[in-house]
Amino acid sequence: MAARACARSRRSAGSTVLTPEDELPHQPPEPLPERWQENYFVLAYDEAHNAGFTVHLERFPDQEVIEAKVDVAVDDRVVSVTSSHPMVAHVGAGETRVEIVEPFRRWRLRHTGQGHDGRGPLGFVGHGTGPLLPFGIDVTLDSPLGGIDHGDILRRLSMPGTERDHYEACGTWQGRLLVGEREIDGYGLFVRDHTWGQRQYAQLSSAWWYPSCFDDGACYVGGAVVHYEERSGGYAIVADADGIDASTDVELRAEGTLTPAGYPSTVLTARFPERGEVVVTSESRLHLPHYFPGFADRYYCNDALSTLTWGDRRGFGPRELNSYLSDVHARALDDPAC
Repeated sequence: MAARACARSRRSAGSTVLTPEDELPHQPPEPLPERWQENYFVLAYDEAHNAGFTVHLERFPDQEVIEAKVDVAVDDRVVSVTSSHPMVAHVGAGETRVEIVEPFRRWRLRHTGQGHDGRGPLGFVGHGTGPLLPFGIDVTLDSPLGGIDHGDILRRLSMPGTERDHYEACGTWQGRLLVGEREIDGYGLFVRDHTWGQRQYAQLSSAWWYPSCFDDGACYVGGAVVHYEERSGGYAIVADADGIDASTDVELRAEGTLTPAGYPSTVLTARFPERGEVVVTSESRLHLPHYFPGFADRYYCNDALSTLTWGDRRGFGPRELNSYLSDVHARALDDPAC
């Protein structure tokens, strides 16, 4: 199964339209467009412990609500929670707290609370039916490259259904994870993104998102491939101390099945006029499927937290498949008992 999408650009790593205020929540436009929202997403992995965590904050200004999805996983054990909170002006919600120590370069991220042990239908997290257990995150995130702005290429591509304001960061994390009675002093790699704008993902048939961290955050590869009814489009970005390259000559191939937790590996191939061909292979370590009806009806994202290989480099990144559930499975996840 392959996804392929051929515009190219290069600029310095310091050339960006981002300002420190872009790390903060944005004022939505008036009148408010349908499905305008703002999202923060952090995904991290510790290969030595086979442990990972994700934090997603979905801000709905039309409802004055923030939905928080938080998961901590160690091997086959996952504790997770999905909860709604009143809108606040800062980054964070409820038991999830974010301190922006240095914009784009250092965050302190904490979560304390309880979550359900186990998984829900189809292995989805945030919908477990197991007992409530204490779980938590107390980590520092360091990003050597700062924010990698995707806005320029997204605006030039004008892919239907996708927001245009989007940046990402990657690097190392360290701190403590709590899962039930087990506490881990962890260290590893992470990626995070921040987007705001109108999400009309119902126009997409499926999509891949593949932010990637190498060299402890000194090198980044990212982008997306999206599929419409009869066509596809996409892009890839490589950033390091030498600058940023972008290309739309990109292909992602997955082994296995395009279902939640169905693919054990992927191969990303991107071709750049300055850097030549970049080939990144992934091995799925922890599949964390999340239900996102706020993105589109019956929409889900399967985040396969994965170890990555690019030549002699090893790294981390999710290989996120975006697609749609059947009506039966969507109803199961919509059931408050799940």
